[in-house]
Amino acid sequence: MTKNKLTTKAAVSTAVLALAISVMPTGNALSNTEFGMIQAEASTATHVAKGNVNLRTGGSLKDKIVLQIPKGGKVEYISGSGTWFHVKYGTKTGYVHSDYITKIEEAAPEPPKATPETHFAKSNVNLRTGASTKHKIVLQIPKNGKVSYISKSSIWYKVKYGAKTGYVHSDYLAKIGTAAPSKYPAPSTDTPGKYVDGILIVNKKYALPSTYNPGVNATAKKALDAMIADAKKQSVILKITSSYRSYWYQNTLYNNYVKKHGKTKADRFSARPGHSEHQTGLAFDLGGVNQAHWFEESFANTKEGKWLASNAHKYGFHLRYQQGKEDITGYMFEPWHFRYIGEDNATKIKAAGKTLEEYFNILGK
Repeated sequence: MTKNKLTTKAAVSTAVLALAISVMPTGNALSNTEFGMIQAEASTATHVAKGNVNLRTGGSLKDKIVLQIPKGGKVEYISGSGTWFHVKYGTKTGYVHSDYITKIEEAAPEPPKATPETHFAKSNVNLRTGASTKHKIVLQIPKNGKVSYISKSSIWYKVKYGAKTGYVHSDYLAKIGTAAPSKYPAPSTDTPGKYVDGILIVNKKYALPSTYNPGVNATAKKALDAMIADAKKQSVILKITSSYRSYWYQNTLYNNYVKKHGKTKADRFSARPGHSEHQTGLAFDLGGVNQAHWFEESFANTKEGKWLASNAHKYGFHLRYQQGKEDITGYMFEPWHFRYIGEDNATKIKAAGKTLEEYFNILGK
């Protein structure tokens, strides 16, 4: 081998050895202060070390080692000089061979997160510019409109509705996931009798004991009064023609009908004692201004009968003995007889177009 070749080989070997030494650990450790600065400045980093690599004073292996950057250490790129990068690591600047660092992939900016909706409006409610009724109305939030809670100012909530922010009285909002209390709740189940899904069933199959005589149910009467009052505002005058009946009153009434009409006919419109819904205190017979239609199927065609058929469920009342369902309930069509079961129940069952017997798949007679 010639002298020139030996010289060249020796030079290459020396360069490779020097480059290898440049990525080996050195004694230039970072102080805690310097390490903290590095951590704090990591957010401006553009590159990361593939392995332990030396930071040098210049762009060659001949230049002095400033410190060693550990594997995973993040640096900020300043400029390039051939195969060397001028970088900043913490408070130190220097040069690193480009083979030993790689660019940090920039993550796509996350889209702004939508503010989660937390509450809904129990009814139509005004969104105002401030926390009192003296402040200007921004807009009206419709019933069930969803808002995002921001903060509280006494009894007012600062909320966001769509792109608008303002204040709403807390009484008109309810948390999402919690049902707003019904204005006309289902009656108590703390009574004797047959219950299905919280509803008391009284029909030709299921009876109440003779000792159960509760009188008119207060919850049902409150709903009835509200219904009558609202109907009156629409020029519909409703009259209560019958309400609570005791077991013994029903006993007398039924026997009188049997004597007058015979058992077969009486059983179509009158309940045996213990089997009358009127004994629950939850049933009411209603009429209009014209008494000629009281307790008659013709009541269905009156203004009052039509209003009840369309609106009674909103107040928790169910039309108990429906047209064409006598083979199911055992009773003729009674467009005047309404039973209180609560707004939620009445609304669901009306939407289904069924009797209680059909809805709950139970016997009626």
